[in-house]
Amino acid sequence: MNQSYFEVFLAVVECKSVSRAAEKLFLSQSTVSHRLKMLENEIGCLLFERAQGQRECVLTAKGEALLPFARRWIELSKDTKNFSKMNFAPVVTIGAVTSLNRCVLYGFYNRLLNGDFPFRLDIKSYGNEILYTNVANGFIDLALTVEHIRNKTIDTKELFSERMVFVCCPGQYPSRVIHPNELDPANEISIHWDARDIQFWHEQWFTPNAESYLSINDPSLVHYFFKRGTWAIVPISIGVFLQNRHGLETHELLLPPPKRICYILKSRFLRPERIKYIDLIEKELKQYLSELDWPECAFGEKAGHA
Repeated sequence: MNQSYFEVFLAVVECKSVSRAAEKLFLSQSTVSHRLKMLENEIGCLLFERAQGQRECVLTAKGEALLPFARRWIELSKDTKNFSKMNFAPVVTIGAVTSLNRCVLYGFYNRLLNGDFPFRLDIKSYGNEILYTNVANGFIDLALTVEHIRNKTIDTKELFSERMVFVCCPGQYPSRVIHPNELDPANEISIHWDARDIQFWHEQWFTPNAESYLSINDPSLVHYFFKRGTWAIVPISIGVFLQNRHGLETHELLLPPPKRICYILKSRFLRPERIKYIDLIEKELKQYLSELDWPECAFGEKAGHA
């Protein structure tokens, strides 16, 4: 079957006229008519109604039935021509909680995308439990989470820890270390942390029944709700992000909460052909984190501080 026959057929359907289809394809009307006739001969049926005085080309029932096949034929032809240019590199799926993806890992992902690596990326954002489930089920190759959940099928290691800091609008507090007793819980943008030790610290300093200005469970959303007087306690990675991107102010805390710990997860049953890509990504990730000022890494030269 000649591809040009289908191109003419689709052009006539679109333009509803042989003459207009000829103009669109830069062909003569006689060439368009000839190719339509050849297509009808090969298929063995009429594709257009032919009535004297009929101004527009109207498909027969069999012409209507041929239409989706013709479109698929053209698409398949295009794919065949572009086959040698297609990217058949394997896809590596990396998942993380939203705050890590948004405030920490975006620079790492750009490094991978701009480098000459033998894989493509698929980036996911999920909560901690879903990350564990997807790693266990093989839907995610490598995950970064901030909660340790025991799972026999997953290799979980501490990657880094980060201190918690106080965030507020500029000029709201003196440029010094802030004591929790100075803070009014009624102005807090309270963040629910999965880490129980951080929640326990919060309940020690601010009674559990104290009403906050706002309560959220996604710390990456906190910048939307700041106004004069409000404050939040966040990991330093989010604090740096809020300071650099949104002009907020960070302060160290006297008697701060426990550090937030980030864990790296991978299945214990990775396919052999995937292991080399995961090892390469881990190596690049550790290099990226070692170049940042704030993480207390659980590997290399910075190990031992976490």
